[in-house]
Amino acid sequence: MLENGPTIESVTDDQERRYELVPGHEELDPWETWPREKHPFGRHPYYIAKENAEDFEAEQERLIDELLPKSIALGDDVDDEGKLNKYHAHRIAEQAIGRRFVGDVMRRAKSLGQFDISDRIYRRGQKMLSCRLSGPTGFDSNGNVVVAWDDKCGLTKYCPDESLKEAKRIGEWSLPLIQEHKRQGGRVYKAWMTLPNYPGGRLREGVRYLPRRFRNRIMRAQKDGDRALPIDGALLIVEAPKSAQDDWNVHANVILLTSKWLDFKALRDAWGFNVEIREHHDFSDQGMAGMYNEMIKYSCRALPEKSLDDKHRNQAPPMIAWTADELIEWDCAMHGYRRTRSYGTLYGAEKPEVEPGRIHRWLARLEHSEKGYTIVRRTHDLQMHVQMMLRSEHFDLDLIRGNKSTTENGGSDPTRGPP
Repeated sequence: MLENGPTIESVTDDQERRYELVPGHEELDPWETWPREKHPFGRHPYYIAKENAEDFEAEQERLIDELLPKSIALGDDVDDEGKLNKYHAHRIAEQAIGRRFVGDVMRRAKSLGQFDISDRIYRRGQKMLSCRLSGPTGFDSNGNVVVAWDDKCGLTKYCPDESLKEAKRIGEWSLPLIQEHKRQGGRVYKAWMTLPNYPGGRLREGVRYLPRRFRNRIMRAQKDGDRALPIDGALLIVEAPKSAQDDWNVHANVILLTSKWLDFKALRDAWGFNVEIREHHDFSDQGMAGMYNEMIKYSCRALPEKSLDDKHRNQAPPMIAWTADELIEWDCAMHGYRRTRSYGTLYGAEKPEVEPGRIHRWLARLEHSEKGYTIVRRTHDLQMHVQMMLRSEHFDLDLIRGNKSTTENGGSDPTRGPP
């Protein structure tokens, strides 16, 4: 768990007004407890408003519980660092790279006369520094926690949250195809294909050569006029971090769909370099999620691990430790580059339009600082209505003493009277 954890505060008038600035959700604001529709005869609107307020508070508590850490020692089912601590860890990594970009990396590109690159790097750094710092949060109609961030960077190669979003998008269209392939009797393999490391200055060459080699030597491999390998479809994800030897480790994570058993030796011979491969067997939701997390992940580790044992002490340097020239080369090689590619039965698959869950109401607001995220509770307006009732100013109520609680015939009127 991070040293600084999330905190909880009450909303201020100024922050309450800021809920109205979320595009596309204006109809949800402001939050009001007072019922607007016609109510059953004999039920005072105050009690309905009170129930609305209680429902709101209960939903708000459930949201906060989803955002905060969980511990088995405290009675939870699992140990979980919590969504806010994950978000905060992602901000630390992203902002560290963003500060490098708007600092020495931008200046280095400008000193080399690469003014267009310098401007692009500066803009990206600014996007990273302002990414996911604040926004209203609540549940959607599917029960998922949603945050309408005020600003997002959209940089899938640098931002951990954008990378996870991209992996989810890929999973949404490819997962049904892979599961259907398995139901039809096919096999699914996970492979890691490497090339000899590329020296500095040749990264762009390496990341463009790898997909071509995979297409020509694996997907189009021929033997005696027929396919050399029984591969029906593939999903390839290119990665290119620095190696421990200070050169570029260009490699690919690949999901292979085959019509029958795959000869590992034939695959290695066709590729021509080292290949690690194993068959995937767990096609449950949890098993498939594990496969996607393993194969489609953040392109480069941004920060060093907090503690390294002797076995891992000489591991590859994280992105924050790269020189300005190396960061410029990596950014230029990855600019406009499509690191995820599909082949065969996975190529050209129709991408489903996933209907997002509708937001019912915003429950709180997240605000980020160096110490972590603060949960700013949103308040309902029941107290305001009570004050209006006591001042006899609410148009729906009349609490003036007298015969207001009875009808002209002397009978009790259930729509009148104090709550």
